[in-house]
Amino acid sequence: MVIDDQLNLITTIEKTLWLHSLNFEGYKFITNDTTTFVLDSVDRKIAEIEAGSSAFIHGNTLYSRKEASFTAINLEKFVEGPLEKK
Repeated sequence: MVIDDQLNLITTIEKTLWLHSLNFEGYKFITNDTTTFVLDSVDRKIAEIEAGSSAFIHGNTLYSRKEASFTAINLEKFVEGPLEKK
């Protein structure tokens, strides 16, 4: 929302809220309600996944639920080359 000094509504701005929700082996997972971007160590987008804010990582696997579907993605196979353990 944009308001003036009299608190009158001037306009509304629709924006999607993104959340840095997960980290895994140097990768960042930036999420909204329906989509997750995977960023590398210099914040370049390397992937876009249909996984929302309820996604979580257990071991090397990203899990996500959408309506009646459940998705599991092996993160070791997801990126180019093996992930280095830190």
